[in-house]
Amino acid sequence: MSEALRNLVEAKNAFIHLNDEESQMKTLMFTACVYRSMGDYDQSYLDLQRCIEFFHKSKNTTWEALSLLSLAMTCEQIGDYKGMRRYNQQIVKLVTEPELQWMVGRALDGIGTIYLN
Repeated sequence: MSEALRNLVEAKNAFIHLNDEESQMKTLMFTACVYRSMGDYDQSYLDLQRCIEFFHKSKNTTWEALSLLSLAMTCEQIGDYKGMRRYNQQIVKLVTEPELQWMVGRALDGIGTIYLN
């Protein structure tokens, strides 16, 4: 995991040098997933919040939905089922593209899981 994190930091630095903010935020989303895998849920949560805000402002619904899905997964890991439900519901409302309906299915599955627990 530390190698993955190191590579993502390298990529982020390259995008900073290129002044490519969108790619920086995409890299940050993947970095947040690595943090979640390493058990650093606080850092994962904070980074994903930044990603969601950025992609929402830039009207990039695909990456906003991916960030929401990742944040819902982080909430699930820490037992925050209320947060998990909220972010999954946002995905259902946000995603309209046919090719992204798998995210809606995953979000609905996550919402259903909450009611089973």
